[in-house]
Amino acid sequence: MGSKSRGGVFVIGPQQQDKDIVLVLPGLQVEQMSRMVTGAQAGLVGMSYRLIIQAANTNFDDQMHLLRYLDRPFVAGVVICSPSLRRYC
Repeated sequence: MGSKSRGGVFVIGPQQQDKDIVLVLPGLQVEQMSRMVTGAQAGLVGMSYRLIIQAANTNFDDQMHLLRYLDRPFVAGVVICSPSLRRYC
């Protein structure tokens, strides 16, 4: 930083940005969705992350497509619950 009479350089420090944890679900089946969201929320207790929930149509390719729409500078992590042979993981 430098300064002179009636002028100078001001440097703003980095601002604390909220960070997101994205939970990508295979669908909106209420029973499974509730368990997955509850587990993710329990893992974030006491942390300053926001939980973002996305759901696909029980298709892994659809889940991957949803990732394209994330605001990357804000994303700290992604949890993908892929569909299993038993309908959901």
